Amino acid sequence: MLDPSALQQLTQLKQNIRASRDIAQGTVRGTQSRFGFVNLDDGRDAFLAPEQMDRVLPGDRVEVEIFEVSEGKQAGKFEAKIEKLLSTELARFVGRYTVRGQGHFVAPDLPQLSRWIFLPPKERKGAKPGDFLLCSISQHPFKHQGKAQARVERIVGNDEMPGIETEYMLAKFDLPVLSDKASREAEQHATELAAQLDDVINQAGRADLTELAFVTIDSAKTQDMDDALHVTALADGGFQLKVAIAQPGSLVNDKSPLLAQAQAKANTLYFPGNQKLMLPKQLSHDSFSLVPGAERPALVASLTIDAQGATGEVSFELAKIRSHAKLSYEQISQFLEGNVDAVDAAYQGLINDLYRFSSLRNQWRATHCLIMEDKPDYEFTLDEKFKIAEVTVSERTKAHQIVEEAMLATNVAAGEFFAEQKLPAIFSTHAGPREERLDTLKQMFTEEPALAAFDAQTLEGYVGLVKTMEREAQNHLLSNFRRQLQPGKLSLNAQPHLGLGFAHYATITSPIRRFNDLYNQQLIVNWLTKADSTPINEGSVERLQDCVSRGRQAVRQTESWLLCQFMQAHIGQTFTGKISMVNSAGIGVRLDQNGAEGFALIRTKECKPDFDPIALTLTLKDEDGNASQVLHLDAPVNVTLNGIEADTRKLNFTLQ
Repeated sequence: MLDPSALQQLTQLKQNIRASRDIAQGTVRGTQSRFGFVNLDDGRDAFLAPEQMDRVLPGDRVEVEIFEVSEGKQAGKFEAKIEKLLSTELARFVGRYTVRGQGHFVAPDLPQLSRWIFLPPKERKGAKPGDFLLCSISQHPFKHQGKAQARVERIVGNDEMPGIETEYMLAKFDLPVLSDKASREAEQHATELAAQLDDVINQAGRADLTELAFVTIDSAKTQDMDDALHVTALADGGFQLKVAIAQPGSLVNDKSPLLAQAQAKANTLYFPGNQKLMLPKQLSHDSFSLVPGAERPALVASLTIDAQGATGEVSFELAKIRSHAKLSYEQISQFLEGNVDAVDAAYQGLINDLYRFSSLRNQWRATHCLIMEDKPDYEFTLDEKFKIAEVTVSERTKAHQIVEEAMLATNVAAGEFFAEQKLPAIFSTHAGPREERLDTLKQMFTEEPALAAFDAQTLEGYVGLVKTMEREAQNHLLSNFRRQLQPGKLSLNAQPHLGLGFAHYATITSPIRRFNDLYNQQLIVNWLTKADSTPINEGSVERLQDCVSRGRQAVRQTESWLLCQFMQAHIGQTFTGKISMVNSAGIGVRLDQNGAEGFALIRTKECKPDFDPIALTLTLKDEDGNASQVLHLDAPVNVTLNGIEADTRKLNFTLQ
């Protein structure tokens, strides 16, 4: 038995040994291969060999011992040996039930996890090979010789289930979906609220604007109509714009459980052929939708636009309104292109004035703010199995400009109002370049001192920089610049939206389909009625933003999956497209005909192009070593579809 002095010496020896070792903490990052990395808290990256990676999962917090590689190609880099698992974040994931020999596994749909996870018999819950599953980790590999196990939480479906792509992505991105019981309860509550609609419409204090000829402009198939427009031409060359906005918050309020559900869902998701509504269908498609001929409660924004297109006086009022007509983009586009029979004669003057307003406002924004680049939309026609039967390209029209300019003007006015009144609104903001890309931007503009002089993190500098590149037709540089930007985000801070060139921007025009619009609209209503508002907190806004982001990814990946299936019949065909991504191996291409995206491998043993990571270019060479073709972002190309990886849902192209 050791005496106290010996024990103290032994403890000190252990501490000295540990102090001499390079011990650090970090987060595990997986790859599509068996190896991985640890992103250390001190900024270093350390390699995890396959036998080390087998013991952990992506996102795990670990304590590791770091060794510096002393020889070979990796000399000077770091390798890690895992000492301790601190925490694990992988709660649930989706994948496909796979059988190999006698083993039953789930193949996780995770970009940083390439290995299959064992499914014990007692954890399979009736699932069959080939099923898509929602699973959780039942046994972490760290303490079990690298052998992870999973349990089935829910069977999502299989390949034969119509709409499986949507249901799978809802599970993959952990988006809120009501149970059958909760759905029935929500529908019942919606029915109860709908019965109170007349009382709300006719409540004291609402202006009666039912005789004013408001019209809705949407897709012919749209049923959740949030806004209706009216405009009056003024003698001085300006316009008086009125935007009537549906008011679901008149009944969906703090006293209703539907408000919490709407906040959890964040927004309506428009999957191909399948809408996941934020509010119950009875409310979003009927009671609060601005359907023609029906009286509805509304918040009406009135904006005076001067002869130069600038917004002057702005006011808001509660009203009851009646949409006089439901007009489609196609109808209005045809009318404005000369088909006078496309729109009823009673509304032709209004449509002409709305188009004149939108043109004036568009010119003002082009001078003082920024105009987003036009990109085509794609409409999918689905068959009875919810697979794509046809893809139609939908180009932006004059009708789209009318709605866009009216909505932008209203939301800018709302943002300015919230900022002036210091109300706790949810602003839509955009901070410009990513912090980690600022050095890249400096290198991009090394030979462009006039561009380097702009501070792209300020509103004035960002707008000036983009306008200069547009004016000088530096399209490639502008495309590259846009790839360095961070996404927009929701914020309680009244910060600018650099991407649009607005000092303040807060959306209120889609309260049926977006929670932040519903919340912001209620702030204005409470201000008008001098009622108290319950401000949302930063944590709730962050969760809202996270849900919105996950929803966008879910819709985008559903579309990609369906397009991969659709393109199976087109293998071997050649398409036109534009370069959407450039790396050292090849180019990503988005097809013009249907929006499908894939990858064209360029670098091979025979072809070794020069890659410029700053300019994002691949330079191909001829037999003499001279540059023969420079591939860059947004450049038009012709590609042939030579294969599809069904499991990973990837299209493989060959550059022509």
